[in-house]
Amino acid sequence: MSTTQEDPPGVATAWTTIVRRSMERTTVPHMLMQRTKNGLKTVLKFTDIYVNQDHNAMWINQRATTITQNRLMPGTILFEFKSSDVEHTTDIYDALTTQIGPLLNKGARPISMYGSNKREDLIIQTQFEKNEDNERAIRTGVVYKGITYKATKALPTTDKDVLKNVAISQIPCNLTNDEIIKGLQVSLAYYGKVARIRKTTNRGYFEGDVSVTLDTT
Repeated sequence: MSTTQEDPPGVATAWTTIVRRSMERTTVPHMLMQRTKNGLKTVLKFTDIYVNQDHNAMWINQRATTITQNRLMPGTILFEFKSSDVEHTTDIYDALTTQIGPLLNKGARPISMYGSNKREDLIIQTQFEKNEDNERAIRTGVVYKGITYKATKALPTTDKDVLKNVAISQIPCNLTNDEIIKGLQVSLAYYGKVARIRKTTNRGYFEGDVSVTLDTT
């Protein structure tokens, strides 16, 4: 594909045109609803096809801080679970206590339950009585409903959010995941480093929509 003078150096026109339009949009919600012609609701599903682990801790911490509108408690750790798998938050606390160790003063906070928006992910902030248990939670994690979830340390809060979400539409729908990942990494390099790519599907079919998390530092 050719490039134009309006495009960042070395970036294909088709990708940058899509990106430039999408950069002007607000953050895509975690769960979108559509209606079919007969009025039935369709729930779109989201799958992470690329995650840069170096940015994962930053992303969880930034989201937690944004939700609570407050600084995170020092010495604590954060877990991120799938909300759809959790019937009650105390089930998570029981699993943490049984598999890792007792929580400090039996305390835990379901951060992503704050606010009015329904979220796909459930972020739990807690701290174990023993520091070695905190390290074990980060290193090996906890198994819940067959999935292993590893914790991340609560990081010092900054005044500026360096990770930005971008909703991108009209990506060619016949691309493989690898082609989508490589294409976005090249096209978005002018704006920041790709930290995560979340693919949206409608009843299992890809219609060209993704949500990209960018590190703008």
